[in-house]
Formats: sequence, structure tokens, C-alpha cells
Amino acid sequence: MRDASSQELHIADVQTHAGLVLEFQHSSIDTVEVNARCRFYQKMVWVIDGCKNDADRYNFTNGRGRPNQHGIAQFQWFSRSKLFERWHITTPVFIDFGQDHGFWRILRYDPKTKIGRAGLVDRASFIELASSGTTDFSSVGGPASG
Repeated sequence: MRDASSQELHIADVQTHAGLVLEFQHSSIDTVEVNARCRFYQKMVWVIDGCKNDADRYNFTNGRGRPNQHGIAQFQWFSRSKLFERWHITTPVFIDFGQDHGFWRILRYDPKTKIGRAGLVDRASFIELASSGTTDFSSVGGPASG
């Protein structure tokens, strides 16, 4: 797709039949580029590779509480990594920490206190919902919402 105002070409990783864009991010990305994609696509979610840095996966697992009956867990980020600070946006963000550590939707994150809430997500259910066109996951926004 081409941005009418800037003429910049955007190539989504996945766009569903309902127009939801899924961006899968493995490598580092500049905040300016993240914001540009969010503005352009509007109806989108980010899926971040949390396995890139073993310390991130370890620190998230050790810094979070046990999920409640709804799969929601509180966490505190003790690492020097900027993983959660980098993805402190209003667009929905999911982080995949791998099979043993889970696929999590980051619901809230405060970069000052480094405290957040995350919801454990079933990968198959995520795929089904994303491809169904029944949701764009925006009902609770991203980690910087509300």
C-alpha cells in the first residue's frame, strides 16, 4: 500500500480479509518507524519475538506473578532491556516468549515504575480470532492505553 501523503510504500507482513494488519517483529525497530506504521495501518497489532534475547524471556518469567483465572498476570521489569519501554504504544502488542514461556498480550505497562499487566494468550485462538475478522484487538488498546 502506498501512503497518499508521503508516497511511502508500506508492505504489511499479513493483512487479513477484514483489513487487520499483523506486523511480526524480530529485529530492532526505531520508535519513529513503529509510530509511522501505526498511523498508516491504524487497524493493526504487533507480534514481537521475545525469544531474541534469552535474558528478556528469563526476566519476564521471573518478574511476573502467577496468572489468575482469566490468564492475567502482574509483572515488574527488572532488566536493563528496553523491551517493554520500546513497545509502550497504544496499538495492541503481543510478545511471544516461546513455547515454555508463553504468548502474552501486554495490557498495561508503566515505564516509570516498570510494572505491568499481561494476559496469557492461546496461539491457536489468537490465529483464529485474527483471521476471523471479528476483532481487531483494539478493545483494550496497547500497553500505553488508559
